Amino acid sequence: FETVCPAFPYKCDSHRDGLLNTIREKNSTMTFLYQLAFCVLSAAAIGATDLAAVVVNSKNITHQVNSLFMGCHSDSGYTHEARGFYSQMVFGESFESVLPNMVHTSVNTTSLVSVANGGGVRHCDFELYTCDFSSSGPDDDFVFVRVPALDGSGGVSFQSTNFQTKYLGLLPAGQEEAGRMGLIAVASADDRRSASFKQVPGLSDPTRVSFESALKSGYYMAVTGHLQGGCSSQYSGKSASDVVVASLDSIVDKATATWTLQAGPPPPATPWQDYIAPGVAATLSSDPTVAFHGLASQKITVTSGTGIAGVANRGLGSEGLYIEQGKDYDGFFFASSPKPVTFVVQLVAYDTNTTLASQTIAFNGGGWTRLNFTLLTSGGTVCVDGTDDPTVACGKMGPASHICVKCGGELLVGVQGVGSANIDYVFLQPGTWGRFQGLEVLSSGVEVLKTMGVTTVRLGGSFTDKEYYFWKNWTGPKWDRPSLQSEWGHELISGWGPFEFIDMCNAAGIEPVVTTTGVCDACQPGDMGDLIEFCYGGANTTWGKKRIDYGHPDPYEVKYFELGNEQYNPLYPEQVKNMEERAAGLGLADTVFYMNPNNAKWLTPADAAKVEALGIKDHAVMDEHVGGGGGVGVAKSMFEKFPNYTMGAVNAETNAGIHTVSRMMMEAKDLLEWFNCAEPWCSRLHFRTASFCTERSGHFDAFDQGISFFLPNMSWIQPPGYVHAMIADTWAPNGLDIAATGVAATAQLSHDNTVVHIRIAADTAGEVALVVDGKPVSGSANVTTIANDNLDAANSPGNPTAISPHTSMVALQGSVTVAANSFTVVSVAVPV
Repeated sequence: FETVCPAFPYKCDSHRDGLLNTIREKNSTMTFLYQLAFCVLSAAAIGATDLAAVVVNSKNITHQVNSLFMGCHSDSGYTHEARGFYSQMVFGESFESVLPNMVHTSVNTTSLVSVANGGGVRHCDFELYTCDFSSSGPDDDFVFVRVPALDGSGGVSFQSTNFQTKYLGLLPAGQEEAGRMGLIAVASADDRRSASFKQVPGLSDPTRVSFESALKSGYYMAVTGHLQGGCSSQYSGKSASDVVVASLDSIVDKATATWTLQAGPPPPATPWQDYIAPGVAATLSSDPTVAFHGLASQKITVTSGTGIAGVANRGLGSEGLYIEQGKDYDGFFFASSPKPVTFVVQLVAYDTNTTLASQTIAFNGGGWTRLNFTLLTSGGTVCVDGTDDPTVACGKMGPASHICVKCGGELLVGVQGVGSANIDYVFLQPGTWGRFQGLEVLSSGVEVLKTMGVTTVRLGGSFTDKEYYFWKNWTGPKWDRPSLQSEWGHELISGWGPFEFIDMCNAAGIEPVVTTTGVCDACQPGDMGDLIEFCYGGANTTWGKKRIDYGHPDPYEVKYFELGNEQYNPLYPEQVKNMEERAAGLGLADTVFYMNPNNAKWLTPADAAKVEALGIKDHAVMDEHVGGGGGVGVAKSMFEKFPNYTMGAVNAETNAGIHTVSRMMMEAKDLLEWFNCAEPWCSRLHFRTASFCTERSGHFDAFDQGISFFLPNMSWIQPPGYVHAMIADTWAPNGLDIAATGVAATAQLSHDNTVVHIRIAADTAGEVALVVDGKPVSGSANVTTIANDNLDAANSPGNPTAISPHTSMVALQGSVTVAANSFTVVSVAVPV
């Protein structure tokens, strides 16, 4: 009986006084009798077979299923995800994808490999480690540009290729380990000495090299064999170590201070192409002396001729722009010129040298001025496979979902006729036809979110633990914001920050979750309280007035804030206190949720006591960051470990690392577990966001895990994203009493109590017995399923719906047939 009716909750237990005591504990004899009858009927319906079985009681609504479990995570630092939502088409908008100080007589990219442990030097959290080259993280983390020593000593400095304003050097005092090295800015003379080294023959092998610090004579770059710092848990094995500068006397094994220079790939190419029309004499150059946004602008000087000279942009990876015929494209750029000059802006099909749209702009000269344009196209471009095209800079390729694409369009901005000007911050986007509700947001990106039934999106992660992503840096006009570092250093898409993201979510009816820098000099409690005021305050408040003055009279509707990312935030209690006091002052007490970023670990006892004293209970939230599944179990264990604490929990990152059928099964099973959570403590689970909402095909670095993909000309859903879509299409709020054997399953009852939606995740093929209210399910049912035999399969851009759901009406006779590696939704009428 118990085998075929595991839903029966009343067991005769040797540790209890028998069945009657159990009934008394439940305090419901009628419930007991009903459940007994239900289970007897269910057992009889299933029979003594080996079938997998799902038993549902539609009369017992156990809980309300939280729709915010249907969320996704968009990490601003990975795979150019912003370009799936943000309408900006230009890559390198501020002419600094390759900075002027990267251009040397002989550009030499290299990786440093330790002779002692064979690991390559890489940075993580701006600290230096050695590790195996296959370790997770972007490949650029291992690559540096060898440049003449910044202190002018004739030695060498190493410039990061993905944080181009930073160099290898000594971190400030106070690190976990004396002499710890990392990536440093070089604002002062001491900084430049810290980032300079004398290259000498290797201490253990003269055919290799060693590096003596210019700042600390007699100290050499070395590995320690220790692992400390924020990323230390990510590395293991012989090749894993911190990197320091150590005194020669302390270096016992000289191999630890000896290195091999391994040739690296070339530095990232600029996305801007020079253009000078026939018969025109002109010079085109990067100008670091006159910059509007960032570190350099583009100078265009025409000395003779009546034609055009300027620069053309082909977007990410110089892959070309996808331009649609008969559509308008809007944009602007900033210009500065000592005298009047004529600009021409064009959309061009560069493969056929055809002008698709053109506008002339007369500029009277003067300081930095915004010049707007609108281009109506007479033709369009197509996108093809660009794998073998040497002009296209493909990103990191993955499995079949990735392609190196080549589209035929470019944006040309130039000077016509004799004259000289500087331009900066160039912006191009589709007209309102291609944007969501008039925002600088692509309709295609929001449409995919809606198709997948996404209810909440968390923005942030890998780049929100550094000060430049502190929220105050992202207010006001986008051209006044930080200009470098958020796309692993190649560019910062400064127009896509937390507040543009909130606007998108508010317009789309999606709950936004904002992660901002929480551990920094500027992250004081009062500064975090200002965030609440900026979002919700009126004109009578300092920061509310700033928001209104920036052109946003309506509040930013956001309830979830994460104060840092994957780190311990020592100011979390004080920050939360100030934020909640500000919220209460605005009439929003007990409204805002404050996420702690300590990765499924709670606070120190002292900090936990401070938070409990605030009385906000589960509005103080533990963020788990559990991989492909298991978030419910982690939350339960933490709640049991700390029974006197009242915090809530979320899983804001599910870093499974894949987007295949295997991930589809992970996603299905984990969602079913969240949906089935019916215990009282489950009300403290606030949301779940699957990583990532979307991913750019052909460009990923560490986590190839988008549940949808996009290219310039298309968007499509991956197998795990279809799990979300199938649930959204049959969404029902009422969680039901359910038992399942042989499969993972959940069941929800429709709003009108007439339809039961049974969701089944099955690893193996076979029949699954279905019983609702003690009766075998029979008659016609709507059955939707997605399945594939190959766990490594995914949807390619050439066949974007290869693995997608299929729906049919099926005549059931007590069971449903499921395929291997399948997720199935069976919708049946409640038995009369």
